[in-house]
Amino acid sequence: MAKKKTFKSLIPQSFDYHQSKLWEGLAYPLFRLNLDTIIKFIEETKAELTTRFGSYNARQGVGGEIDSIEFILEHLAKWDDAKSAVDKREVYVYLEALGSHLKLLFEMFKELDAE
Repeated sequence: MAKKKTFKSLIPQSFDYHQSKLWEGLAYPLFRLNLDTIIKFIEETKAELTTRFGSYNARQGVGGEIDSIEFILEHLAKWDDAKSAVDKREVYVYLEALGSHLKLLFEMFKELDAE
């Protein structure tokens, strides 16, 4: 029988790098590449949660964190797609929130992996 995949193992080794590069701002040429890495990670996390528990919302709190993260990522992607001027302060507020929600999600991963 194959060993169960841990949620922590879903986190790319380069995740911190990609997340930190978002702070370079929307004008950074590789902003979208780094954003897409995080979006892909969230999609893979949702898929693993659904495979394991039937829904990504099946474990208390996890679904809410993922929904919040997706909301932030959608806004960042929308701003990047529009290529219009966005107040840097707005972007920074969203990036701070993204970091906070990801930190909480990673803490939840520890609990899920311990089950």
